[in-house]
Amino acid sequence: MSINFHQEENKTSYLNREAHITWKQELTPLLTAYKPSHVVDLGCGGGIYTRALATMGVPSVTGVDFSKVMIEAAQRHSASYPTVGYQIGAAKSTGLENHSADMVLARALLHHLDTLEPVFNEVSRIVAQDGLFLIQTRTTDDCFLKGTENHVRGFFFDCFPALMEVEKKRRYSVEAICAAYEKSGWTLERKWTFWETRARHSSKEVLLNDIRLRKGRSILHELSDSQLQKLTAHMQANIASRGAIEEKDRWTLLVAKKKDTPLS
Repeated sequence: MSINFHQEENKTSYLNREAHITWKQELTPLLTAYKPSHVVDLGCGGGIYTRALATMGVPSVTGVDFSKVMIEAAQRHSASYPTVGYQIGAAKSTGLENHSADMVLARALLHHLDTLEPVFNEVSRIVAQDGLFLIQTRTTDDCFLKGTENHVRGFFFDCFPALMEVEKKRRYSVEAICAAYEKSGWTLERKWTFWETRARHSSKEVLLNDIRLRKGRSILHELSDSQLQKLTAHMQANIASRGAIEEKDRWTLLVAKKKDTPLS
C-alpha cells in the first residue's frame, strides 16, 4: 500500500515538527545571496518548510499542495505567519500566475512524481526570469547508506531488501534531474549533498514509536502492520543508544537558474 495524502488520519504526518537549524543553515547562503521576494514551496504538505522560509526572512511564501486535507492543516498551523499563504494545486498545474515567483523549492517532491517534464515546465511558467528552482531530493545513493542510530532509514532496507526495488523505481537520478532541467529551460548552477537533522528523539522508544506511526515516511506505507513490527524489532536490536538520538537524512540539493548567468 502507499500513503494516501487525502486521508484525515495522515494530515499530521507531515505537520508536527519544525525544520531543523541544519536545514536553515544550509539554505541561508543561497537566500542571502539571491534575496527572493516570493518563494513557492511546491508540494508543501503541512507547511513545515513553508513556515521555515518565512522565519528566515523571505517576504512572501506560498505553499502549494494537491491535498485539501494537508492544506487545511497547514493553514491552521500557520495562523501566526502573516507572510505565508497556501493554495490547493497540483505540481504540474499550480494555478499560480505566470512569472509570479522568483524561486521555487521542491523538497521531497520528486519521488512522488510519475514524470518530471510537466512539473518542470510548470515551474518555468510561474518563475520570473533570473529565478531559481531549488530541488531537495534523495537519490538511491542517499537512501541506501548503512543503517545507524543516526541514519535510521538504512535499517528499512537492511530489514526488507525488497523495499530497495520500491525505492529505486521512485527515485530519480541526478542525471535524470539535470536532463529535465535542461529540457525545460534551466541552467544547473550547483549540486551537492548534506545531512539534515530530521529530529532529536529523547529516547530509542520515542524514535520507534515514530516509526510505528509511519510519521513523515511514505516508504513505510509499503509495509504491513506485521512487517512494521518486524522492522521496529530489528531497530530495537541494532540501536544501542540508551539516550537521546539525533536522526539524520542525507539529501541531494540542486539549484538551477532560469538565465544562463552565474549566481552572484
